[in-house]
Amino acid sequence: MVGMTTRIEGAEKAQNWLQKIIFKIFKNTDEGVVEGANILKDEIEASIAGKRSEPRSVKTGRFLNSISVNKTGKTQAEVASDVDYSMFLEYGTIYIPERRHFRNSLKRKEKKIIKKMKEKVEDATK
Repeated sequence: MVGMTTRIEGAEKAQNWLQKIIFKIFKNTDEGVVEGANILKDEIEASIAGKRSEPRSVKTGRFLNSISVNKTGKTQAEVASDVDYSMFLEYGTIYIPERRHFRNSLKRKEKKIIKKMKEKVEDATK
């Protein structure tokens, strides 16, 4: 019987290095998602407060103070309001014109959020 054994020097070390990089990418991506969500939250609050082109939506401060960032899973977060009338302000009704605080804020900050995510992944691979 003829046999042959091959051994690749450093394979285990390379595999451990790759696993560390993958872990760091997921960790940094998760951090980037939260940072991006906070960027969006700040922009939405500025919009509601009348510091952007959308109409000001502050009467009592309840809507403005209701904007929150919630982690919804690994590498997932949502920016939302829990006040019952937030959807009416965002999309409008027959009596209230739409204010588009969430949609316009996302459009304004989308590139900045994507840039933040790219930076986080690049940092993980350094």
